[in-house]
Amino acid sequence: MRARLAKAVRDYFARKMQAELPQFVPSRSKPVPQGDSLYLWDFSRSLKFYVFLQVNQKPGQDSFTVELACSSGDFPFSHAALGPTQQKDGSVRFRLPQLYRDEWRPKTGWEPWWWIGLRVEPGEITSKAVARAVVGKRPLIEGAVSIEQALLRIEPQVNDAVDRIKRFGVPFFEQYAKRD
Repeated sequence: MRARLAKAVRDYFARKMQAELPQFVPSRSKPVPQGDSLYLWDFSRSLKFYVFLQVNQKPGQDSFTVELACSSGDFPFSHAALGPTQQKDGSVRFRLPQLYRDEWRPKTGWEPWWWIGLRVEPGEITSKAVARAVVGKRPLIEGAVSIEQALLRIEPQVNDAVDRIKRFGVPFFEQYAKRD
């Protein structure tokens, strides 16, 4: 994601989280990858819930995703985002869209991200890169929207992500706490 857009996404996401999910506070407990943001709900002495805003680091792909995690300690960065039912070392880490798979799975096999720029499907990236390589050109993403156009898309995309955290993530956390 372009740097200016990433900053705008992080800033608006932070304001939206503070306004709508104040139980989550920015976490500084562990180094967060550059450009990303981590929020912590310190639910109990032995249980912490996390929301991890991850901006796409790939050039030309102005998008972000949200991961959720449950842990007795720090965010489980060392674990892969496996799924909401798969624990590793007492932690769970997964992407938010896993909680509403029925909504997107019939349409695509790819987990959705929130796009503020030109939406690029994984198959498109590969086919365009191969086509350009065959004729001796460097792979690139063409047709990116302007920064000004993308800035206008941030608010609705972040609003949707935070709404989905409220609708799917918070109930998941509450159910998880009952199991623990």
